[in-house]
Amino acid sequence: MGSIVAVVDLKNQEAEAKAAKILGALTHRGPDRRCLVRNGQLIEVEGEPDKGFEGSPYAIGFNASKRLGDEPPPGEVKMILDGELYGDSVVNWKNVKAIVEEDTRFSVGLERVVRVFDGAYAMASMDQRGIHACRDPLGLKPLYYGSKCGVHALSSERKGLWVLGIRDAYPVPPGSTVTLNRDVEVNPVFPLVRSSRRIARLEEAVNQTVELLRMAVKRRIDVDRVAVAFSGGLDSSLIAYLLKEMGLKVQLYTASIGSGVEVGRAVEAAEALGFPLTVVEVPVDEVESYVSRVLWLMEDPNPLKVEIAVPILMAAEHASRDGFNTLFLGQGGDELYAGYKRFEEMYRERGEAWVEHEVYVSVAESYLNNFQRDEPLLTASTVRGRYPFYDLQLVSHALSIPAFMNLPGLNGLRKGVLRLVGKALGLPPKVYQAPKKAVQYGSGSHQAIRQLARRQGLTPAQFLKKLFDKMFHSKPQT
Repeated sequence: MGSIVAVVDLKNQEAEAKAAKILGALTHRGPDRRCLVRNGQLIEVEGEPDKGFEGSPYAIGFNASKRLGDEPPPGEVKMILDGELYGDSVVNWKNVKAIVEEDTRFSVGLERVVRVFDGAYAMASMDQRGIHACRDPLGLKPLYYGSKCGVHALSSERKGLWVLGIRDAYPVPPGSTVTLNRDVEVNPVFPLVRSSRRIARLEEAVNQTVELLRMAVKRRIDVDRVAVAFSGGLDSSLIAYLLKEMGLKVQLYTASIGSGVEVGRAVEAAEALGFPLTVVEVPVDEVESYVSRVLWLMEDPNPLKVEIAVPILMAAEHASRDGFNTLFLGQGGDELYAGYKRFEEMYRERGEAWVEHEVYVSVAESYLNNFQRDEPLLTASTVRGRYPFYDLQLVSHALSIPAFMNLPGLNGLRKGVLRLVGKALGLPPKVYQAPKKAVQYGSGSHQAIRQLARRQGLTPAQFLKKLFDKMFHSKPQT
């Protein structure tokens, strides 16, 4: 499903009408179908979302995209799912449904799912005890909750809560369940925990990472042709290489904004790896339309997030137009293997233990810094985002690697273990030894947004905040 929503309205018994209103605000996440669940049956929501609804204290519903096969299986509907789960491969919805419904208390079933399954998902179910929902352990799929005047609601995006006048929208913590009834109860079920184990040998770290990354990619394959958001750097190159190794047809996409942007690294890396590459080119004068869509979808005017989001949206929309419904991304490599410059500086100034703690924090907060930014862009583009580096087994392993193995790494470069993984897999040296270049600089989005802001005599932060406030009528961020 493209989105899930839920409402509890014990006082006015208008939960269905309010849930339909949220669905109307989220049609970009699932344009083909809007449904409420009533007594196990699907009720189509058509036209104005304020007529034809039964008085009810509880309601759940969803938006769906036929292209992505988001609709529930035939039969009685007791739960709704946005996203997908991974076992040895992508898990069938019917199997998940059976696990949730195994216990008559759906809250227990959802807890079991969170403990058992890796994936990118948010789920909700409804019974006489209220509404129960959960979010995947790393927070790859968004889910927000909020309350106003005795009405409690859940939505895949904050704007869904804003249309009900719920100004304060809070993210459900990753690996948690939430129950809505007279109150809102959030229960951490599977929080990310640092392993006490530390890998002793570099060779062990590299060999195990090779196998875990290979399995992470394999678990996320359910089609024979995929797109990859490609920068020419190590992380996206590793993902593309492993997809090709597994026999998939792979098409790379990279963004280029403005005629002066250097995309040579991506072109050279694609040629060295033997992949077709589509360069999505946009002149600076047309970037503002992308910026506006990013702000609407991401609901955040943070300049760095917008600069990163614009090239991702460009790649996702183009891949979708080319007929791809799955986009693999290399996000996570820098967080897990100390790829950012700040980790290197921290290593010199504060030592190994401090870096390892900060690596853990950066992974634990990825749902705020990465997925809250990326997921709405991909869903609105009608592509499924897949992040092999955020595989739970791989994450657990990476967090047990001592910082000294990554800093400094191969030839003095950061991400030492991951570079040796590239070497072990047979990537060309120019790829696995390439220094990091942030996507906002390589794509040209950083400079383009600065140019747009200067034309109005504003800083980038002022320019983006002005657009954001106009778009959302000064609704505050949370």
